[in-house]
Amino acid sequence: MKPLLHMSDLHFGRNKTTNDGAHAAIDAILTRWGGGTPKPIIVATGDIVQDGESDQYDLARAEIGRLRVAGFEVFLVPGNHDYGRMGSHAQAQRFVLFKEAFYPHRLVAYPDVLRVDGWTLIGLNTMKAECGFFDGLLADGELGEDQISDTNLVLRLLQEERRNGKTKLVVCLHHHPFLFPDETLLEQLGEWATHYLKDGADLMHKITGLADVVLFGHDHRAWDFSRPLAGRVLTSEYQIPVILSCGMTSGVNDVTQQPGPREAWLVDWQAAAPVVTSITL
Repeated sequence: MKPLLHMSDLHFGRNKTTNDGAHAAIDAILTRWGGGTPKPIIVATGDIVQDGESDQYDLARAEIGRLRVAGFEVFLVPGNHDYGRMGSHAQAQRFVLFKEAFYPHRLVAYPDVLRVDGWTLIGLNTMKAECGFFDGLLADGELGEDQISDTNLVLRLLQEERRNGKTKLVVCLHHHPFLFPDETLLEQLGEWATHYLKDGADLMHKITGLADVVLFGHDHRAWDFSRPLAGRVLTSEYQIPVILSCGMTSGVNDVTQQPGPREAWLVDWQAAAPVVTSITL
């Protein structure tokens, strides 16, 4: 069973510093694993580009293509920046560019399910119900009732295989489906106003105890939720062994706009328990 490499928020097209950092992250993957086996399965949880524009997708397509040509399986889900300018003006037609860039030869519908090497990757589109003139404003997301119900159905249909050790079930999405427990009241109000996944609580209710791994990005903050945060251990609360928030893999500090750590996670599940490793690309 190959490991999973979780990266997020590459933001191709944001500026030269970000482009250079994202390119360097791809270079690091190719250097570390390109010539050997097993290559990890790469999961990219959204905000692949900055504004959902065609030239940005051209750049991202070429960079992701380098990984695929080298033999990596790359599984991508969209984020708010993939849907529109500055991540705050979502337009459904931008998602057409996402599919053309990364999945030109495969029908993509959500939940998007890929079964590979003992993993079942279940990709969600946190912008699916967040388009339109008013709905598309700001950086929040919404899955929609149908997508959440279908995700629950997929997970339930695969529980016997999961119990028999034939597959590990991985839910992949962009927006964080809950607030970070250590956020202040002011930070929580900001999340609720502009930045959160509107139906994240519904999603977590529907997947509690049914998945093995949940991967997301969006907040540019890396955290392993098996570790206590403000006195809470969310992997225990949701009965999901691995819950990971990925930082910004292009490695640009949001405040200083200077290069920083190019963050990613490696999830290896060779034995009874997963091994989660924070890595810098």
